[in-house]
Amino acid sequence: MKNAVRNTLGIILSVALLAWALHNVEFSLVVEHLREANPWLFALAVVLGTLIFPVRAWRWRIILDPVAYHLPLGPLWRATAIGFGINETDLMIDAVKATDADLCLLAGRYTLLEQEPLDELFPICEERGVGIVLGGVYNSGVLATGPVPGARFNYAPADADILAKAAAFEGICRRHNVALPAVALQFAYAHPVVVSACIGARNEKQQARNATLFESDVPAELWDDLRAANMIRPDAPTPHA
Repeated sequence: MKNAVRNTLGIILSVALLAWALHNVEFSLVVEHLREANPWLFALAVVLGTLIFPVRAWRWRIILDPVAYHLPLGPLWRATAIGFGINETDLMIDAVKATDADLCLLAGRYTLLEQEPLDELFPICEERGVGIVLGGVYNSGVLATGPVPGARFNYAPADADILAKAAAFEGICRRHNVALPAVALQFAYAHPVVVSACIGARNEKQQARNATLFESDVPAELWDDLRAANMIRPDAPTPHA
């Protein structure tokens, strides 16, 4: 029932958009040009244009077979992009090399505390035109809460080394009167290969807070201080770079 409603709404929307796009077209001229056209070439163009969709669906099915065996063709026919989500940098490098993905969801691997994707993954994605959607930019907690008791790092209690690193980041943030999570969020999003960031929120209040953090003013001097302290890599893009 839900699919039927969705398909019906899709058809209605498509018809409405088509009517709007063609509202100034003189159909008598269209018919006249069609009569003058070569019918065989016209039919060939229609066939080839239609074949694009099943051919693309079959191609994507072949590409995705190693990780998702024999996906149904229906969803692939309707899809406009393919990709996958992985939380290990090395595995994503292999997957990007082995497939023709459009987007990848990388969870928790490019943050203030983890910058290894700059070595190989991000350059490969830039070269191949693969967009990265980031998840876990707070490393599951410690970059959102700071080094407080019970802070978590990658879904486990943060150890002393991680807490010390988080405290160092927080110290520089306080010096510039900026919240640590604002810096964590804006740092992760600054890389040109990153097209979006998926930020967890339990309610509207947290969503609003994330939006505020993303729009917060982070002075260029803060990024300079982090780079001078070797806390972010020289090749890591920042908003003011």
